Amino acid sequence: EFNKALKIIEDLILKLDENQQYQDDEVSEYYNFEESFEEVLYSKLNNSEKDLRRVPIPYTRIYNMYGYILYELDRFDDAKKCLEIGLGWNPVSFKLMSEYIEILKIKGDLENFFKLTLNAFKIAFRPQNVARCFRNLGYYFFNKELYSEAKAAYLFSLQFERDSEQTLKELYYLDEKTDHQIEKPPIEKVKEYSEKYGFPIGVDVDVLSLAFENGRKNMEKRNPGLARYFFSILYDLTHDSDIKAALDKLPVPDSEQ
Repeated sequence: EFNKALKIIEDLILKLDENQQYQDDEVSEYYNFEESFEEVLYSKLNNSEKDLRRVPIPYTRIYNMYGYILYELDRFDDAKKCLEIGLGWNPVSFKLMSEYIEILKIKGDLENFFKLTLNAFKIAFRPQNVARCFRNLGYYFFNKELYSEAKAAYLFSLQFERDSEQTLKELYYLDEKTDHQIEKPPIEKVKEYSEKYGFPIGVDVDVLSLAFENGRKNMEKRNPGLARYFFSILYDLTHDSDIKAALDKLPVPDSEQ
């Protein structure tokens, strides 16, 4: 019941807007990162010299929900504005960014849809998020009638989310549209596409290096919980046997046993 949900969340946001406690100043910036890797990513991408302080109010979840409700009510412009506010609280939230990109898709703004999808690779540190980036590329290339590029993107998407019904459906439609004439592009051709259009062949390099470096640093600091957190992110993205071996040496938290 989206209209009822809208009233509830707008009342909540009105109350939150009265709270002026968390304001950026000369030494601090306030954000609502939902997990540690988001904070690490933000620091890497922005090189801010200010102290990053976490806001305990879950603005990321609130504005993601608010944007979703507005989207379902076909209030796309309002949803965009809402998600922009949410991204102000958490600029590296893939949830918020992907919803924003989806609205651009609905509105037919293909060029900005493509541009922001390229940016989204930089904050995609879960396999399903990398998969969504490649699926977005597939959609863009398909609509530009660049069918070989589209097929390459969809096949990469399936490497990170094998059972995605949406990706399989779009790939099937591409094959039907082209009478099954588009073969799987060889890796050399994919590299050409990558260089030409500016997307990574797989996971963004900085995402991988941040996961590895923070896992290693926390192992050295004898902080097994955070080491396991960062190495788990890296392993889920790469399935690297050396990372698996490092994970196996770390104690498993009680919550995972």
